[in-house]
Amino acid sequence: ALDLRSMGSMPQIAALKESTLDAGIVYDAHLDERDDQLLDHVRIGLGETMLAVPQTHRFSQRDSVTMAELIDEPVLWPERRAMPAYYDRLMAACLEAGGAPRIVQECTTNSILLSLAAVGMGLGFVTVTRPLPSLQNLRLVPVSDLHLRFEVLLVWRRHSQSAALRHFIKMMAERANKG
Repeated sequence: ALDLRSMGSMPQIAALKESTLDAGIVYDAHLDERDDQLLDHVRIGLGETMLAVPQTHRFSQRDSVTMAELIDEPVLWPERRAMPAYYDRLMAACLEAGGAPRIVQECTTNSILLSLAAVGMGLGFVTVTRPLPSLQNLRLVPVSDLHLRFEVLLVWRRHSQSAALRHFIKMMAERANKG
């Protein structure tokens, strides 16, 4: 039986290590070298970092924006405590592309960030996979000089003996290779 759970990357990794989860889907930024002995993974996708813009904002009709255009904009940002490596890679990419964003609120989840962006509290950096999701009251706009992508990984405990898990891994890897 397949029991799906909605969890952030860090809680998934913790649950994998505690053997309360058989497999998880996480961004590569959340794994570190210390996990290599216990966890294995396969790439199943690629996430692109984009800007979530309220439909009422002047950027919502644009094909892309630049980091320089975001200097004075209020920005919603992932909380570092919840996603330290993701936060650090995103901040480093922003600094490299032109400067630190004007962060008005840190968010513990993408759902919160998208909700706040939808009501106009700010623009939000999110990582999404294609095809792009349809979001109510928001548009996802590429940042042309922010070259930041994250691998989407299927992760499991390296020494798991479950036949069902091995079948699931094989199916997910094959599906990823077709796309």
